[in-house]
Amino acid sequence: MTRRPHARRRAPAPAAAAALLLPLVAGRAAAQDRLVGTRTVAASALTEAVWFNGGYTQAGLTGDAAVRVRRAAQFSVPLTAATPLGRAWTVDVTSVYTTSAVRYDAPFLGGLRRGGTDRVAGFSDLRARLTGRLLDDRVVITAGLNAPTGRTRLDSAQLAATRVFASPGLGLAPPPVGAGPSGTLGLLAARTVRQWAVAAGASYERRGTYAPVSAIVAGVQSLDFVPGDVLRFSLGGDGLVGRSRLNASLALDLFARDRLRGGGIPGATGAIPDATLATVQLGPVLSGDAQLNLAAPAVRDLVVWGAFRHRTPYRRDGLRVAGTSATYLDGGVRTTAPVTPRLDAFAAADVRYSTGLAGGGGIATAFYTTGSLTGGLSRRLGALTAQPFARAQIGRVRGRGADRGAVATMRGAAAGLTLLTRF
Repeated sequence: MTRRPHARRRAPAPAAAAALLLPLVAGRAAAQDRLVGTRTVAASALTEAVWFNGGYTQAGLTGDAAVRVRRAAQFSVPLTAATPLGRAWTVDVTSVYTTSAVRYDAPFLGGLRRGGTDRVAGFSDLRARLTGRLLDDRVVITAGLNAPTGRTRLDSAQLAATRVFASPGLGLAPPPVGAGPSGTLGLLAARTVRQWAVAAGASYERRGTYAPVSAIVAGVQSLDFVPGDVLRFSLGGDGLVGRSRLNASLALDLFARDRLRGGGIPGATGAIPDATLATVQLGPVLSGDAQLNLAAPAVRDLVVWGAFRHRTPYRRDGLRVAGTSATYLDGGVRTTAPVTPRLDAFAAADVRYSTGLAGGGGIATAFYTTGSLTGGLSRRLGALTAQPFARAQIGRVRGRGADRGAVATMRGAAAGLTLLTRF
């Protein structure tokens, strides 16, 4: 695509900032790519694996014996479809089928022996989003619905596998665990301020009845976690910095009280089903991201990006729990270069870092530093675009809390194919 110098001097339209904030105000149902304006169908097949050199010793969730995780592998098939409803409205739906397996060594008297494999497989929840752009894109309304098609009960083996795949440091696709019925309603307003498009938004998320992944990542040691609702405020802007374009946004999440119930693992004894054992209120989460689209004439795009998220401590029965705050940082660069009129090559490099949770346990709350390289091709075949790609990553994981002393280097590989059509 040829870049025109005079186009860079034009003030961005409010729609630019509105599009930037749309995933922030739409919440869970908008976590996928923004597909608006045309009918779009996309399907991917992705295989991923992570190896821990020497294994990573992970403590049990409720006092069970520790296991040494050696390998995590996953195959997933995400599906997305979007269609316009008239000129102002768009609806999109997404789901994913995933099968995951974790290989580990199990404890025995005097040491560890080769153990077995924990597996979890199935479809995630079906997520739908309705987006309306009104008043010349100055007001955007979003409504999201989470249909409970994913798993909402896990046995001990499935929960053990989920504790590994929920780790943000591994960079893997989410495990196929549902959250029950939930919904989001968001509103944002955008306007042009000098040479910047600025948008502000707010959303309310009514969360489902089961959230083991949320509990694991937050360091809440619970087998049955009933999440409270979430209120989100966001602010973003889109404007020119010299010859380049900068997009930036901030968001604040405020959480209602959650409940820890006594249902436990199916088949477990000693638990009182549906009894509230404790109340938990997650602390506010502040997040932000920025991306700088550099003016580089030799490539189609060149983007430098960064993101952060800070989780403040949570409270259990009104008392602050020490060691439950964490900071997550991500950043990288990506580019696309033309090879032929119908063939592009793309590449990306990124790094991820987290302080981990001092009060947590398991890989999901560990300290980590990882980096990855991704490369692929984008081939246009009429209305169909095929995108094969591969990724390699390397990093280090160090346990905190119940896993203190556990250290492992990790390496990972992934390959996939995405087919996308617009009509």
